[in-house]
Amino acid sequence: MARFRGEGHRDRNSIMYNDRDHLSRKLIKILRRPGRGHHLHKRRDGYMLLHQVAAQLRSRGTFRGFPVTEQEVEEIARGDPRHFGVAASPEGTVIRALSKHAPGSVDLDLFNSASTRSVESQLRTVGYVFDAPGPPPLPGDGASAPSAEGGSVMGDAELFAPGSSDDEEDYEQVQDELRKLRQENAELKDEVAALKAENAKLRGEPVSVKSGEDPWQTGADPWQTGAPMAGPSPPAPAVRHREDTQQTSPKLEPLAAPTSGQPALAALHRETKAENMRQAHEENAEPAVLRVSGLGCEQEPFASRLHGEYLRLEERRCGRPVFQRGAEAAARQMVLFYWDDPELSGWYFCPSLDEEVETWAFHAGDTGLPPADGWVAPYDENGEVNPSFRVEAVR
Repeated sequence: MARFRGEGHRDRNSIMYNDRDHLSRKLIKILRRPGRGHHLHKRRDGYMLLHQVAAQLRSRGTFRGFPVTEQEVEEIARGDPRHFGVAASPEGTVIRALSKHAPGSVDLDLFNSASTRSVESQLRTVGYVFDAPGPPPLPGDGASAPSAEGGSVMGDAELFAPGSSDDEEDYEQVQDELRKLRQENAELKDEVAALKAENAKLRGEPVSVKSGEDPWQTGADPWQTGAPMAGPSPPAPAVRHREDTQQTSPKLEPLAAPTSGQPALAALHRETKAENMRQAHEENAEPAVLRVSGLGCEQEPFASRLHGEYLRLEERRCGRPVFQRGAEAAARQMVLFYWDDPELSGWYFCPSLDEEVETWAFHAGDTGLPPADGWVAPYDENGEVNPSFRVEAVR
């Protein structure tokens, strides 16, 4: 099972794991997707048909070895009004997601219902928890049953209350996130150093090579850890005055090179300027206008919505430019943008940037600019590519 952000490892064979909770997560994920195509349509109010959602769940696999039924999906939605909404429509029952699902939640009905796994049937029921240390007396040795003074009966809420193990799991999760952030930070620093070295080579400047350990990584003050300045120590005041009187003309001494711990301001300004020039060059290299064409006469409704020229906007999505259909088609707006999603990343043609709108065309590539061909247009769950659909740069 995939690991979600903020959620630890979950063992499917554990008693604390619930199939209904797993199915609820999948249901939330499907209901929050933007409706696209004819197999999974979302209305403007966010509702989806129950039989379409159940069919989408069945296509993703089985739960407990059996296919998901519409009745099971409806029971989960009606049993959790905080996350789902259920309503009736002329087409049939419709459901929608009201909020994001809380990861790691446990269904308390799990402990009151019949066991669904062999591991649960092998666990013995806990009746008494003794206050005094030591094992309970064995049956048949003449000892009486524990009285109210000798032990205390614990309820489900107290028995399954979070303890130190939960705190340890939370601590491990935080440490994992910190390790990931440190690794990403180190990778970004390496990329910046490589870009700076490349800019220095292009400008014909010497490439500075790091020597020793970076004081920022060790937490020390770089101004205190800098090496002493090269050269002899300055002479005493009396000796220096005598040397000045012997000179006939003023002589300018070259400035000492900065130490390893002090920042070279001039070099830093040059690198910053080169970085800004590189970023401006990349933005200028992006086309300002795109032309979309290629749909045939049999697809005239889609062609009237997709064909035309698209202008580049100042807004960016996921580090990529956003294009909008020209002003002459403002009444029927269409936007071309990139959406970074773990399962559905790619380029989209949609009426707006809102994720709750329908998709008209889709490309699964992760390029920096919209691909010229290979588009699924009009969009269909079958994913058939239209070879005639083209996206070309005009200028």
